[in-house]
Amino acid sequence: MEEHEPLKAYEAIYDVLNKIKKDNTRFDITLDNLSVVGPSDNLIKDIGTAVQTGRKSIEGIRFT
Repeated sequence: MEEHEPLKAYEAIYDVLNKIKKDNTRFDITLDNLSVVGPSDNLIKDIGTAVQTGRKSIEGIRFT
């Protein structure tokens, strides 16, 4: 990631995942399922081109 060190990003994600797991025992996403990329990554650019939504309206959309 350009703005922050990747380790800091993974630490923040780890903290959020742990909070979610405490509330939902069926939650099974781990850091192994995720990748941290910056806003200039080609995948992020492609998604931004394909999906024309605002920041709030993209919540809940799953890309697999």
